Amino acid sequence: MLRRGAPADQMGLMKDQDIFLERLKLLIIMTKAYLRGYPLGDRRKAAVIENARYIFYRVLQLPAAESGKNTVEHLFNQRAQLLAVMAQSFAEGNPVGGFRKKAIEENVAWICRHLAEALGVSKMEFLQVA
Repeated sequence: MLRRGAPADQMGLMKDQDIFLERLKLLIIMTKAYLRGYPLGDRRKAAVIENARYIFYRVLQLPAAESGKNTVEHLFNQRAQLLAVMAQSFAEGNPVGGFRKKAIEENVAWICRHLAEALGVSKMEFLQVA
């Protein structure tokens, strides 16, 4: 088995931002799976809704100084909230037509590009799944 991450003695405590990014990555994966036609069972629906709510409210809780560091960071936070609203909507069974699907795809693509650039990685493994 291939082990990734830091050795146990070099691990640090998880920060709120780490949890936020991991939940955002999971929401991206589940959204991509939905867009590609994978079934949306009860557990996946519940996970989408839970992660979407967390992301939406986590951005709201950011202090004004932190959320408005710069325009790109502010835009990233707004797009993360938009993805959360979109994901919760399709998980609750609201119809997704052609224009909504395209909007979701564009938003996910923008967020993925931003994450890849911000973290200095051109290809991230989690972006290649689903």
